[in-house]
Amino acid sequence: MNKIDISLARLTKKKKERSQIDKTKNERGEVTTNTTEIQRIIRNNHDQLYTNKLNNQEEIEKFLETYNLPRLSQGETENLNRLITNNEIESITKNLPTNRSLGPDGFAGEFYQTFKALMHTLLKLFQNIEEERTLPNSFYEASITLIPKPDKDTTKKDNYRPISLMYIDAKILNKILANKIQHYIKRIIRHDQVGFIPRIQEWFNICKSINMIHHINKRKDKTQ
Repeated sequence: MNKIDISLARLTKKKKERSQIDKTKNERGEVTTNTTEIQRIIRNNHDQLYTNKLNNQEEIEKFLETYNLPRLSQGETENLNRLITNNEIESITKNLPTNRSLGPDGFAGEFYQTFKALMHTLLKLFQNIEEERTLPNSFYEASITLIPKPDKDTTKKDNYRPISLMYIDAKILNKILANKIQHYIKRIIRHDQVGFIPRIQEWFNICKSINMIHHINKRKDKTQ
């Protein structure tokens, strides 16, 4: 083995050691190294994490119907509902990130970028979804990989950040729909909302909070 191979082997080993879960604590706080038991503990934890805990869904829907929320116009709604085009698929596919972990389908972004004939297949798939108003079962599937949180006790199951790896065709459709929504999202969401809004960062609200605290403290000093 040459020097380059040795360096690569060390890097791969370190990465594997960081992501490998060789022990975890069970519900009683006891540490187990049994692989089957570790899988059961983590599976049960994520079953609970992703379970819908809302028991009053009807009440929530009734409230939202009566509340005066910002709404799109008829023309904007029709624009959102227009059929997906081949140009949209090609644009998203061309900009798919490369060198990423694979989802359940085992295909990387480079696969769709290389075989252009797949664009027509994707177009037929997405148009069929729009017509039938039903997503394929595979669009609900994902491979979940757990990334340890830095400087945390890795024997605690809550100290791992789950990353969902989806099918590439599902990711392409998600991105197309997200791009459509981006045209209207700033108008229908309050300006105080900063998460998941393009060109808006979380620290905007942190700065606002600091300025408000500073302003309140100055007013207190004047009244004393």
